[in-house]
Amino acid sequence: MIRETARHRTAWEQVRFMSHCAMAPHMKKGFLLHDVCVFEWETEAEKPKEIKVCTEQDFERMKKKYGVI
Repeated sequence: MIRETARHRTAWEQVRFMSHCAMAPHMKKGFLLHDVCVFEWETEAEKPKEIKVCTEQDFERMKKKYGVI
């Protein structure tokens, strides 16, 4: 499954690159690959992950759960 997904993504990356090459001479300077299209797997990686800050109660609960003195 992972190998198939990688092939699928590679194929779409190649299409985007060829599209960029065909369009670049007709566009202004600074025309980037991401200007052609942005794939959902690229935006997933850029999303910041939410980090939960542990409270004193969380530490106490973990101490009890795992038997830490």
